[in-house]
Amino acid sequence: MVIPPKKSNIYVNEELQRALKYHQSGQLKEAEEIYNKILVVNPHHSDSLHLLGLIAQQAGKSDLALELINKAIENNPGSPVYYCNLGNVLLEQRRFEDAISSYKNALQLKPDYVDVYYNMGNAFRANYKLDEAISCYEKTVQLRPDYVNAYYNMGISLQDLGKLDETISCYQKVLQLKPDYVGAHNNIGNAYKNQGKPNEALTYYHQAIQVNPDDAGAYVNMGNLYRDQSKLSEAVSCYQKAIQIEPDPGVEVKIAMLLPAICESKESIKRCRKKLIEQIESLKNKGLTLEDPHRQVGYTNFYFAYHGLNDIEIQKQIASFYIKVCPDLEWISPSYNKRQRDNKIRIGLISNHFYDHTIAKLYGGIIKNMSRDKFQVILFRFLGGKEDSVSKDINSSADEVVFLPPELATARQKIDGYTLDILFYLDIGMEPLTYFLAFSRLAPVQCVTWGHPVTTGIPNMDYFISSGSAEPLGAEEHYTERLFLPKRLVTYFYRPEQPKETSSRGKFGLSEDYKLYVCPQSIFKFHPDFDDILGKILRQDPKGLLVLIEGKYKHITETLFERFKKVFPDVIDRVRFLPAMPKEDFLSLVMVADAVLDTPFFGGGNTSLETFVCGVPVVTLPGRFLRDRLTLALYKQMGIMDCVAKDAQSYIEIAFRLANDKAWRDRIKKNIIDCSDVLYEDIEAVHELEHFFESAVEKARE
Repeated sequence: MVIPPKKSNIYVNEELQRALKYHQSGQLKEAEEIYNKILVVNPHHSDSLHLLGLIAQQAGKSDLALELINKAIENNPGSPVYYCNLGNVLLEQRRFEDAISSYKNALQLKPDYVDVYYNMGNAFRANYKLDEAISCYEKTVQLRPDYVNAYYNMGISLQDLGKLDETISCYQKVLQLKPDYVGAHNNIGNAYKNQGKPNEALTYYHQAIQVNPDDAGAYVNMGNLYRDQSKLSEAVSCYQKAIQIEPDPGVEVKIAMLLPAICESKESIKRCRKKLIEQIESLKNKGLTLEDPHRQVGYTNFYFAYHGLNDIEIQKQIASFYIKVCPDLEWISPSYNKRQRDNKIRIGLISNHFYDHTIAKLYGGIIKNMSRDKFQVILFRFLGGKEDSVSKDINSSADEVVFLPPELATARQKIDGYTLDILFYLDIGMEPLTYFLAFSRLAPVQCVTWGHPVTTGIPNMDYFISSGSAEPLGAEEHYTERLFLPKRLVTYFYRPEQPKETSSRGKFGLSEDYKLYVCPQSIFKFHPDFDDILGKILRQDPKGLLVLIEGKYKHITETLFERFKKVFPDVIDRVRFLPAMPKEDFLSLVMVADAVLDTPFFGGGNTSLETFVCGVPVVTLPGRFLRDRLTLALYKQMGIMDCVAKDAQSYIEIAFRLANDKAWRDRIKKNIIDCSDVLYEDIEAVHELEHFFESAVEKARE
C-alpha cells in the first residue's frame, strides 16, 4: 500500500500518539507493534527508532537499544532527549566515559536539561569521580530545587568522600522535601555513627523504622552500631529482625562473626572462639554463598589478636570459610602472567591509615626513604579516608597516590591496572576492604607486616615481615605466611617532639598524693589475666593509682570496669579512666607517671616509641607472640633490659620499684635518653626491607 505523503504524515502522527499511550501505560508489546508499523511507512522515523530503543532497554536488550537510539540520532541529531537516553543505556553498560560524552552532547543542545545533569552525576558517581558527581548534582538542584534524588545522591557522594557534616546537611534537605525518605534517615544515622555519635545515629535508625517498619536496612545498620559498641545481644536481635524481613546471607555471617571487645575471662575467650567456628561451619554446610563479602559482611575478625592465643588455625578456618562461600575472592589478575618488567621494582603499599595514625607513624618514613633508583612507590588509599597534614606529607613522598573505591571488584581491578611487582599490606585485619582484597592475586609478591601483628590465614599472602628481635623461637608455627626476620623492627619512626611545657598532674585531675601507674593502651588490649596483675600492684602499693584511657564507646569502658570490680573489688576505688587525648597531652601524662605499664598479651609499639622519646621506662612482659614482644624488641635495640619482666610476679615488682625507687627510675631514664636514638629514623631498617623486596621479586621471576 502506498500512502500519499500528506496522508502518510497524518497516519504516522495518529499512530505515534496511540503507541505512546500504550507505552506510557506499560503495554510495551502493543506499543512496539505500532512503532514497527510506522517504520514500515517511514524507515527513518527517528521518534519510533528512539522509542523502540527504550523498549529494548526496558527488556534488558542494551545492545539493541544502543543500535536503535544511535539510528534515531543519525536521522535527527538535534534531539537532546535522544542523547540523554543513549547516555542512560551506556551507563547501564558501565561505559561511563561514553555515557558522560553523550550527556554532554545533550547539554550542548539544551543547557538547562535538568535530568541530564542528574544522570551525568550518577555516571560520575558510578565511576567514583565524586567531586564531578557533586558538581552535577549541585547544578541539578540549582535548576530544580525540589529534585529530591539529586540531594540524596549528592549525600551518598559526600559520604563516600568522608565529608560527614556536609553529608548530614544534604540528607536533611532530602527530609525537608520528603520526610518519609527512609534511605535518608538511614544514611544520616550512618554518618553520625561514623562521627562517633551513637545516640544520634540510633535516633535516625528508629525514625527509618517508624517510616517503614519493614526496612531491613535500618535493623542492619542498628545492629552494626551495637556491634561496634560491643553490645552483642542487641546486635544479634537487630540482625535477626532484619533476616526475618529480608533473608540475607551476609547478615547471617555478621551474626556468626560477632566477638566481644572485652571478654569476661579466659574461659569466655575459648567459648566465643569455639562458637564462632561452629557457626561458620554450619553456614558452610548449609550451602550459604556470598557475592561480595566486603559489602555484605563488612567487618573483620579484629579481636582475635587480643585473646592471647595462637591464631593460625582459626585464621585459616575463617579464610577457608570465605573462599568456600565466595570463590571469586581468590581472583587472579588477568595480566598476572603477561607483565612487562622495567628496571625499577614497582611496589604498591596499601592501607586506610595514611594519616595521623599508628600505621602512618610506623611506615611513613619508609615510604619517603625508599630508593627511587630501585623502586617506584604507589600508595593505595581508600576513598573517604581521613586527610590531615600527615596524609599530605605521605602523599607527596609517593610517586603516585591511588584512591580505591569501596567496591571489592572495582578496587582490585584498579590495583591490577598498575601491574605491580609487589603489593605490600601495612595492616590486614583492621579494615574489611583490605582484608578481602588480600585474598586476590594482584602481584607476584604479596606481603604483610605488623601493622596488625597476627597471621592472616590467607593463601595468597606470601610473606609476613616481622623482626628477629621480636619473634620467639619457633615463631613460624604462628604464621601461614613465610616469615622474613630482619634484625630490627621494620619502621622508620620520626622522633616525636616532647611537650613544650612540663605539665602537672593537676592538668589531668590527678592528685600528687598518689603513685601513678599509667597504662595508656587501648582497653580492648586488656586480657583477663592482666586484671590480677593490676589488682596485686594496687594492693602492694597503698598509694598506687591506676590510670587508663577510656575506650571509644562508653559501654566498652564500663564492661572492663565491671570486670575489674569482680577481680579486685577491694582496690577498685583507685582506678581512674581519662578521656582520649591528643599526642602532646599523652606525652605529658606519661611524663608525670611514676610507672608506665605495657599490656601483656598485646603490648605497645607506637605508644612505647612515643614514651621512650621522653626517657620514660615501660614495664613489659613478653609472651609467645610478636604482638606481645614489640616493646621487648625496642629494649633489645637500646640494650636496656631493666624493665623486661620474666613473669607476672616480676612485672609487679618492677612496676612497684619504678614507682617507689626514684633513683633507680632516674637511672633507667638516663639510659633510655642516652640510647634511644637507635629507635628513630632508622635508615638501616629501610635498607633491610629494600634488600628483601629485591630478593623476593627475583625469586618470583625465576
